[in-house]
Amino acid sequence: MSQARTFDTAVVELYPGLFVSRRNYDLAAGLDARGQRRCWVLEQSWRMGGASGAEVAALEASRAEPTLDAICVSTFETYGEAEPPPHAIVYFRGTDERIGPMTKYTIVESYDR
Repeated sequence: MSQARTFDTAVVELYPGLFVSRRNYDLAAGLDARGQRRCWVLEQSWRMGGASGAEVAALEASRAEPTLDAICVSTFETYGEAEPPPHAIVYFRGTDERIGPMTKYTIVESYDR
């Protein structure tokens, strides 16, 4: 676990002012060929992607409307020449060299109970 904290500390030092809603690391730990304990950071989830677009949109909505009780926020990743809805928050639209055209966006809607 100390390896993860070292990685996290390095990120904060390299990117002063970085704000993330959570920090989560996928780790692998075990013994190397000489029997020495090793730990590796495989992936961190504080980068933009996955549900982070929804998290940021929810934070922005609650900041804009402090009395907001609940909202429904969803992220989408489409492939090909798809057009997102007009009310979508598009945070990536481009062409991946392997996949082709893709769009990543978030939709914020009211939460009906």
